[in-house]
Amino acid sequence: MSREVDAELYEFFREREMGLYTKEFERNKTVFAFVRVDFSDLDTFIEIVGEEHFAEGPMEVALCSNDVCIEINDLIELYGHYLSSYKNCFDEDDWEHYESRIKEMEGRI
Repeated sequence: MSREVDAELYEFFREREMGLYTKEFERNKTVFAFVRVDFSDLDTFIEIVGEEHFAEGPMEVALCSNDVCIEINDLIELYGHYLSSYKNCFDEDDWEHYESRIKEMEGRI
């Protein structure tokens, strides 16, 4: 995988609330990332990632009152990037909390 980022996607993420979480399954070390996208920004998001991405199958989302929380792990991997390449898009404390799990997940420990 490449450590580069997609510049347009990176800027989109930097301008929005991002978060990290885990789903506690037996021996699952996956850290999931999400971006909160305001309804008015959905067209921009689709334009950046391409409509074909949405045609390939369901995308994990959570519908909120003013926005949509979109899980982005698959999207980042589709671009051939590491989640850690987008490190500066996340809250510093949130990143530090999950950093060792992310490194392990990416096979960099």
